[in-house]
Amino acid sequence: MKISPQRIKALLDIHGFELTWLDECSFDIRFSRASSVHGLYEQVWIVGLGKRGEAVACRFGIAAVSGGKLVVKGLGNTYHVPEIDEDNIHGFTEIACISEAKTWEQRLADLVNRKPEFFQMDADQLYDITSSARKAAHRYLDFLPNGTNINFSDLKNFFLEKATQEQTIEATTIAEWPGVARVRKASHIYEIAALLILMYSEQVEDFKSLLDDRDYLSNQELFWRVQIIVDCIIRMHESWQKYFIYK
Repeated sequence: MKISPQRIKALLDIHGFELTWLDECSFDIRFSRASSVHGLYEQVWIVGLGKRGEAVACRFGIAAVSGGKLVVKGLGNTYHVPEIDEDNIHGFTEIACISEAKTWEQRLADLVNRKPEFFQMDADQLYDITSSARKAAHRYLDFLPNGTNINFSDLKNFFLEKATQEQTIEATTIAEWPGVARVRKASHIYEIAALLILMYSEQVEDFKSLLDDRDYLSNQELFWRVQIIVDCIIRMHESWQKYFIYK
């Protein structure tokens, strides 16, 4: 792929965007920044097309999580950006050389600056729809231990020492449920998120009825809480963010 994540990052840095996902095998690049709508995040998704990423497409969006891979159904919306495409019918631009790649990258940065409305589409509606999940997720995070040097395993063990055997088994089931884990290498974080909900739901919210649905992928409110908690935990430390950026 002739498009450069590093060049795009340099161009988008001045607009407040951070790289949140990079998979150079599938040519998937995602950036995020805090939205003017509190609790939401603006997204730039770039994907290379073809066997060698010889074409590129782009979408702008708004989400209740910052990590691009955590934007599951209902937690965010993305929109095609026709202004950046040379082929408006199919929604992509063919890139034949580095010069064309740099031109496309600059056009992307200019659009980010000139078209803030692309990031605000449906923002108020998304804010309302995800309000309960976001508020609950942040209340669960209050049960995290203090400390800046704690690692994933220590954090998980902190809760395993307090959890019942039944809660531990169910947390593992939730974390391993097909489609729940959206971030590779983050199984510990998903188990921590599930443990927080299973252990403290009665203190945080009236959530027991939702836990009765054992199809964890279709249990939307539970699914959203898990993703938001995972997103917040990953953002707790810069080193953790960097660890999960690259596939």
